[in-house]
Amino acid sequence: MCYNSLKNLHLNFSDQYEITEEFASKLLVDLANMTGLVNFELRIFTKMKEFPLDLYRSSNSLSKLSITLRNSSIDEKHAGDFIQGLQNLKQIEFLSLTFTRCDLLTRICILLTDLPSLNVVRINISLCNVMEELSINLPKVAKDIKIGFERCEELMNLDANMSLPSVENLSLYTDSCPKLTEKAMEALLDLLSGVNPMCETTFTCRRIPLSGNVQEKLSLIRKANENWDISCLLYTSDAADDLLCVDLGGRRIIKKK
Repeated sequence: MCYNSLKNLHLNFSDQYEITEEFASKLLVDLANMTGLVNFELRIFTKMKEFPLDLYRSSNSLSKLSITLRNSSIDEKHAGDFIQGLQNLKQIEFLSLTFTRCDLLTRICILLTDLPSLNVVRINISLCNVMEELSINLPKVAKDIKIGFERCEELMNLDANMSLPSVENLSLYTDSCPKLTEKAMEALLDLLSGVNPMCETTFTCRRIPLSGNVQEKLSLIRKANENWDISCLLYTSDAADDLLCVDLGGRRIIKKK
């Protein structure tokens, strides 16, 4: 097989496969020879600790990268090593990261401010059931950003301290994170406050605790950006303590005896 001529590669491993260390090592060797690879999509729905991906060697031509992990055994260290390797993607234009039900991944820091490419067009980050603490910092040159996390029932701390002066399309989606702190919610709203009003912005927030300070900040953002699509279905703080006793509007359900 002529690896140098391969431009597009899609790998999909379902939960019926078992990725052994030997197989992952061989795949790394093969990927290292794919110096002309432009588009790479990897979907793994099975137990695996390390990413079978050598971004350090096959980074000169890669412009589109999509990684999806579900039910993976990857931990904080290996996820950190992988994200650090992303800084070597010199031609990257599209980057998509999805982590779902990775039980060992309780903390993750997605630090991409040092991406060398000035052509970063789109970044998608989707997280589900995976962490207690999350830190995100994206490159200022990104134009299209989508960040979503849902059913992260243990997520409490969120650091999203970043400036996005070039962003033209921004989508933030949060759902069913009952332990999210007031500080974390304020971090999300501070991020929105720094976005250009002309940016196409969608902010969707469902089943999240809502304090008085957060309500006030959200109200100010709504008034200042009437063209933005802001949809919030939030629990009051006390109702969030018992998700089985609230309706879809966040109101506490009182059962008659």
